Amino acid sequence: MRGNNATGFGTCPLTFTSWNCKGLGRALKRGKVMSHLKHLSSDIIFLQETHIHANEQRRLRANWVSQVYQSTFTSKARGVAILIRKTTPFIFGSVVTDPGGRFVLVSGSINSFPLVLLNIYAPNFDCPDFFSKIFDLISEYNMSNIIIGGDFNCYFDPVLDRSSTKIAPTTRSTAVLNNLVKLHNMVDVWRLQHPNDRQYSFFSPVHRSFTRIDYFVTDSRLLPSIISSAYHQILISDHAPLTMKIDFNLQPRIFNWKFNSTLLSDKTFSTYVSTEISDFLKHNDNGEVSDSTLWESFKAVLRGKIISFQTFSKRTRLNRLSQIESELSTLEEALRQSDTVGISNAILKLKLEYNHILGTQVGSDIIKLKQRHFELGDKPHKLLARQLKDVQAHRTIHKIASSTGELITDPKLINDRFVEFFSTLYSSKSNATDSELFSFLNSLSIPTLTESAAQALDADFSITEVRAAILSFPSGKACGPDGFNIEFYKAHIDIIAPLLLRMVNCSIARGSFPDSIYDAHVCLLPKKDRDPTNVTSYRPLSLLNCDQKIIAKVLSSRLNKYLGTLIQHDQTGFIPDRFAFSNTRRLLNVLYGTNSPNSAVISLDAQQAFDQIEWKYLFATLEKFGFGNNFTTLVRMLYARPRSSVLTNFDRSHPFLLHRGTRQGCCLSPLLFALAMEPLAIAVRSSSDIVGISCGPVNSTITLYADDVALTLSDARVSLPPLLHLINKFGQLSGFTINWDKSIFMPLADGLDSSFISSLPFKTTSSHFKYLGINIPRNRKLLFKLNFQVLVDSIKAKIDKWTLLPLSLIGRVNIIKMVVLPKFIHLFQNIPIFLTSSFFKTIDSIILSFIWANKPHRISKAHLQKPSSEGGLGLPVFRHYYWACNARTWVFWNSVSAVQKGCGPSWPLIEAHNAKSIFGTSLVAILFSKPNIPTKLLSNDFVLGHSLRILKQVRGAMCLPDLSIFAPITENLSFSPGLMDPVFKLWSALGLHTIKDLYIDNCFASFAQLQSKFMLPSAHLFRYLQIRNFVKQSFAHLDKPPAHSDFYDYLIKNPTSKHLISQFTTLFTLTAPTNHIKDAWVKDLEVDISDALWANGLKNIKECSVNARLQLIQFKVLHRLHFSKTKLCSIFPSLSSLCDRCKALDGTLGHLFWSCPTLRSFWAEIFNIYNRVYDLKLEPDGVLAVLGCSLTSLALRRPLQKALMFGMIVAKRLILRAWKSPSPPLFRVWLREMIACLYIEEVRYRLADTHVKFVEIWGPFLNHIDGNST
Repeated sequence: MRGNNATGFGTCPLTFTSWNCKGLGRALKRGKVMSHLKHLSSDIIFLQETHIHANEQRRLRANWVSQVYQSTFTSKARGVAILIRKTTPFIFGSVVTDPGGRFVLVSGSINSFPLVLLNIYAPNFDCPDFFSKIFDLISEYNMSNIIIGGDFNCYFDPVLDRSSTKIAPTTRSTAVLNNLVKLHNMVDVWRLQHPNDRQYSFFSPVHRSFTRIDYFVTDSRLLPSIISSAYHQILISDHAPLTMKIDFNLQPRIFNWKFNSTLLSDKTFSTYVSTEISDFLKHNDNGEVSDSTLWESFKAVLRGKIISFQTFSKRTRLNRLSQIESELSTLEEALRQSDTVGISNAILKLKLEYNHILGTQVGSDIIKLKQRHFELGDKPHKLLARQLKDVQAHRTIHKIASSTGELITDPKLINDRFVEFFSTLYSSKSNATDSELFSFLNSLSIPTLTESAAQALDADFSITEVRAAILSFPSGKACGPDGFNIEFYKAHIDIIAPLLLRMVNCSIARGSFPDSIYDAHVCLLPKKDRDPTNVTSYRPLSLLNCDQKIIAKVLSSRLNKYLGTLIQHDQTGFIPDRFAFSNTRRLLNVLYGTNSPNSAVISLDAQQAFDQIEWKYLFATLEKFGFGNNFTTLVRMLYARPRSSVLTNFDRSHPFLLHRGTRQGCCLSPLLFALAMEPLAIAVRSSSDIVGISCGPVNSTITLYADDVALTLSDARVSLPPLLHLINKFGQLSGFTINWDKSIFMPLADGLDSSFISSLPFKTTSSHFKYLGINIPRNRKLLFKLNFQVLVDSIKAKIDKWTLLPLSLIGRVNIIKMVVLPKFIHLFQNIPIFLTSSFFKTIDSIILSFIWANKPHRISKAHLQKPSSEGGLGLPVFRHYYWACNARTWVFWNSVSAVQKGCGPSWPLIEAHNAKSIFGTSLVAILFSKPNIPTKLLSNDFVLGHSLRILKQVRGAMCLPDLSIFAPITENLSFSPGLMDPVFKLWSALGLHTIKDLYIDNCFASFAQLQSKFMLPSAHLFRYLQIRNFVKQSFAHLDKPPAHSDFYDYLIKNPTSKHLISQFTTLFTLTAPTNHIKDAWVKDLEVDISDALWANGLKNIKECSVNARLQLIQFKVLHRLHFSKTKLCSIFPSLSSLCDRCKALDGTLGHLFWSCPTLRSFWAEIFNIYNRVYDLKLEPDGVLAVLGCSLTSLALRRPLQKALMFGMIVAKRLILRAWKSPSPPLFRVWLREMIACLYIEEVRYRLADTHVKFVEIWGPFLNHIDGNST
């Protein structure tokens, strides 16, 4: 639907197009067809003769097409498809396909109007039975409001539908078709509207004649809604597209301009826009207008100039296309009157020009698309992620419930319903007075910012901060209402950053930002497992203008530095250096460590929490936290008059004002929300009437992750009434609203009577509830089943779908990395449960079956799991990630002293207390020594018991020593004197904590040295002798400390360090040697390959190309995965081991890739061209050909090394293409392949603005080719 199609009645008709496209196998042809269909404003498209194979149906997808329904036959014949534009509100009902690729039938509705679409491609011979079958199908399904379109391959009228003057007999198909159409009260739409006209849809160059054989035949009841129908020029295919417009009373769509980022790689555009910016500033930046007005004018003028540039470029192209179409129409009419060679040649010339113009634009788009697939196709990127989504998935909202519960299907009314809902949602409901707000806040002990922190937050914006904010945003994100994306800001940062800074300073002085800062579009994201007809089942995401996001980014970057000092560790959502697993870890410790009969846990479900925070409350909270005037003023300015428009089904509502809520999509919003929630957490913690569950030194009452709140109560009967009163009071002041029906109350024992439970406003359960994506059961024995087993079953189901996707080995490995691994990591981090080896064997079995597409494994799992730097594919070792996630939590055990000072989460304190009371040792001692804890004691604490079993597993796998120099002297079961003798506690107080402290300058210290350093009394000599004896028995050599263990070194790191999990995983991953593979190549190539050269070859697998599939070829070659003739002979003795090309020597891999006599000229010419182009003296070298590097090539500059690697991999790809052929690949084919690849490579470099590097690597090569071609 497009606005320019609107009729005089203000509605937008849909354009149906039928076209026999004569094959869509080639990308360029497909691009031309799709471009022409878009040019025809097609909404629902009937394509015939698609020639698309069943497993390549995705090829018909375009960014403007949302639904594709096909019947396929083979890649060379037949095939029909119905395509539906994503702006068309078609609600799918059912589909009927034909195995012969002759028809596809789709039923559904548009704007509540039932509709049946039937696309046919009739046989090109007289076959009346086909039409009888089609109309029997219509009768069988009792269908009405049917539209049949397609290539009928016969005419209705032998006189009007043929250009030939020869009288033709009425075929049986024509007779049957006419009778059936009349019988079913259907009409040929074009003929009805043009009763006596002659126009044709097909030209036969063989018979030099035109015929009309492409039709739209519809139910006569549709005629009042049909506006027009028309045949267009015969272009691209030998059939003309037929269009028909039907009015379904749809409202025209409102378009939003968006900057096209690909223009940035167009030098003409870059020059044009730079000139326009300079001209604008020259004439307007003269001090006569404010900086705020200058900024708004800058965006408006620049937007107009960019649109003008795009319009002019498009108009120039379309004008010529229209001119050609007009000339063709005249010439074809002349050809029908007089068939002459001159007219035919003129038509052919115009068609070639038309295809060239269309092909230039389409070709450019295809090259850019190929470049993205070339570089990213099988990598963990959006391109791969989109393949994993449901093929028909899109965000169209077909129906929604009104406020009275009635279902609405009209797109305009759907949009109005959301506007009604969000206008109400964002309207302030608070009646709280200032005195009530501050009375509540003043009753709490709320921390305040230090004076220096407040001053830092209040400081003026700097150009450095603005530039850093612009560069921090990732590219490729949706833009706001003004249409400018962050890529445009980055491209012109030197001009935009100073202008933006001036606008901010001017706005602060004025007290208000420019109007466009406040605009936003709200797009709706469906919530998982929610009723799609309920307006509350959609999460509103605000698409903000980049200038607003940059201002918010500067503020949030500043605030992040101090947020942790204001918000306690109970809140982990969006706070730097805090982790969600801290919440679940603490919750598990509390749940499985309490024995109170009346204890309970409550999970609160907040209702649109971010959208309902009252601004008056928010600003009062900021003031109470001690934020300065400048910071709060900027926040108030951002929330002065925000307005939003709702986007649904490509419709945009009129803007409406917001009066509360923090915008989801703004980086400042989650931080403000965390500040707004903290008073509730403080009130709960400080209330004497609300008693949490005590676990050692920690009283656990509330944990939060943004709006996900969990509460633990030791006596629910006593604590619940004041808690509910507090939540209601807080909600009245702040707008925070609880969805009581979805909140969960789970008693932790059977002490609470049923009458009390039934009186609660919550949903109650005695089994389990979900918190932060983890199923937390009351019975801890169900943790594995409800989480790990559920995930394994889910992964199995997903893999069944993924096996149908056309993915390479690397693509499948990357799916595991991108989709499967993160899900397991989430469980590993949050659930400290001991998992057996059989569990990981099950995962490996599922994963490897998928990796190898249920075929025999061609290489060991260990080689696949090696990192790319060592020639592997980086397939995750799930057990290592499991250990790493647990080891990351153990790092917190070493920071208990910091936690005691309020510098970390509280769960390590709980576990430290439990370790001391149950096992009689400290957590640090458990980490760095091997205490002898009886197995039966492990079951006394769920979390610690499982953690110790996992630690024991890691110790055994890593062969770790029983004692580390980081082991403490006190509270260590391994050193019994340190448990009882208070003297050793005194040593700890004096700074002598660990075994490491006993060493000075890497030598075990004498007692005198320790006395001098730590001020030890002489009476402590005996204790010194005790510890020295202990160390002597534990270490091989007393004089020197034992060799460092990387594992123990990692455990003493800061627990908030980045990438700890990946560091531990790398440590656990012991790579398998590949010397036996190297030795096989040495034997085949009959040359020596050093270990260093082999390591370089393995490393170059990742670096030989950005294309994942070329990397895969190199991976397979180096790892010898291809079946050589000698290998096949060893499997099937009846087969010859001789090479298929030379028929003289054994076909080893070395022979087939390099030494075969038939390949000598191929490789010689490749090496010769490199020598000529780059002025080298390389001799043909099998090691360089196979590994992509050699001792000679490694001495060259890096650009030359890259050029050689790339050429070698392309050569090997051609050899593999001719693997079973008796003929070798040709040098000219290699050259053609190189040029094609380099064309795509150049686009990649240009888009990345690194064309200089491309010229450095490939400039000489391309110059040589150009020079020889002229």
